[in-house]
Amino acid sequence: MAAIKQLYELQTVDLEIDWHRARLGEIASALGDDSALAPLRASATEGKSAVQSETVRQNALDTIVSGYDDKIKGVETKLYSGTVTLARELQDLQADIDMIKRQRAGQEDQLLEVLEALESAQKTSGAAAVALANAEAAWAADQQAMTVEQAVLDGEVTDLSGSRDARAAAIPAPDVALYERTRRARKGKAVARLLVDTCEACRTSIPTRTAQQARTSTEPIKCPNCGLILLAG
Repeated sequence: MAAIKQLYELQTVDLEIDWHRARLGEIASALGDDSALAPLRASATEGKSAVQSETVRQNALDTIVSGYDDKIKGVETKLYSGTVTLARELQDLQADIDMIKRQRAGQEDQLLEVLEALESAQKTSGAAAVALANAEAAWAADQQAMTVEQAVLDGEVTDLSGSRDARAAAIPAPDVALYERTRRARKGKAVARLLVDTCEACRTSIPTRTAQQARTSTEPIKCPNCGLILLAG
């Protein structure tokens, strides 16, 4: 009975070690993994591209409008220079000015639309950049926290492993071997308490004879349902 109790205590330590190692595995997988930032980075890149595209359109339209201004100035200079005196020629020059102004007005309307699109793109891009910066800062903080946690867990595993080895050394070797085989077969557990006449692990009612054997036998008695070694309280 004493050996079974020692096995149960050994299992408690082993389960703690298992939890630590599982968590260390999670941390190892998470360290350096910034895949969650990919959508935000894509959004930020798209936002910058949209701003650049609208800026190119704005510059092109600015150039066109400026060209129309130069044309208007050139025609007006000729119109008011005094060198043209014929009424028909003067009318033609005025008609040219009016046509160029209409063309310029059409380009200015397009320019206004582009400026509105550019303003919208800048707002969207700015929001995406802020969201990315915040997410990257949070990611960096999480990475630092996990690095610290990893070091702490590594130290605790070392201490627990030492305690585990000391406990195992105090238990008869055949019992430890049975315990290890059972743990491998039962997903990390080997011992379950007998609560009155019920197995703590599988919650199955234990036959009276088996329960009595678990309470009195010096040999390990297993639950007939789940196969764990029973520890009678």
